[in-house]
Amino acid sequence: MLQFERLFLVSALKLKDKIENMDDTQISLYEQDLNAFLCDWHKRKRTIKNSLKIRNYQMLLQELAGVALLLNKIYAYDISKECSITGLDEMPYDEIEKKVHFIIETVSMLAIDIQIATSNKSTVSTNITKADDNEIKTILAVDDVPLFLKNLKIMLKDMPYKVVCVTSAKDALRFLENNQPDLFFLDIEMPDMNGYQLAEKIISSGQNAPIIFMTGNSSSEDVEKALANGGSDYVIKTMHKEYIIDKIMRYI
Repeated sequence: MLQFERLFLVSALKLKDKIENMDDTQISLYEQDLNAFLCDWHKRKRTIKNSLKIRNYQMLLQELAGVALLLNKIYAYDISKECSITGLDEMPYDEIEKKVHFIIETVSMLAIDIQIATSNKSTVSTNITKADDNEIKTILAVDDVPLFLKNLKIMLKDMPYKVVCVTSAKDALRFLENNQPDLFFLDIEMPDMNGYQLAEKIISSGQNAPIIFMTGNSSSEDVEKALANGGSDYVIKTMHKEYIIDKIMRYI
C-alpha cells in the first residue's frame, strides 16, 4: 500500500483533496498510474530527445501529449500544462530546445521525487521543519565541478545554512576529521573516488547526517542505486532554487 504521507511531500501532486474521496480500489488504480508514469516517462524521454534532435515536431508533440495524459492521471496538473507547446512552426529552434529541455528536467525531477517517496529504501522524513533561525546548519557539498558548487552557494545564500564546498573526496574526508555536517550533497561521478565510495567512507566513519546524491542522470536504476548506497535522497543537477531548498528542508 502506498505511503501517502511521503507522496504529500511531492508538491507537484495535488493529492490531499483527492485521497479523502478514494476507496481501496481507487487507491490501487492510482498506484498503477504512478507506476505507469515512472515506466513510460523514461521511454518517452528518449523519444522526445530524439524527436527534438531530428526536428520531427509531429512526433515531439505526440510524445508530449502522451506525457501530459500520464501527468493528469497522477494529478500533476501544473506540469501537465507545461507539456503543451503551440506555434512550433513559427518558433526558433533555440527557443523550442530550451522549452523542451525545461519540460524534460521538470518531469524528471517529479519522477525522482515519486520514486523516492514510493521506495521501500527511502528514509525521507514526512515532517518538513524549517531550521531554527538561531541555529546555522552545515551542508557539505562535494563536486569536482566548481561551477555547480558556486551556483549552489548562491541559491542558498539567504538560507540559515553554512555551505562548505570542496571539489574532491579527499578534501571532504579531511574536513570530516574535525567537523560533523548536518547534511551531505555528493556528486556521484567524480574522479579517483566516486560519490558512492565517498558515502561508504562517510558512513563507516560514524557520520550519520543524511546524504543527498546529485548527478546529471535520472534513470530509475540510478535512483535505486543511490538509495542502496546509503543515500536519503537523489537530485539531478538543476538551477531550480525552490526544488533544492525543498529537498534540504526535508532533512534539516
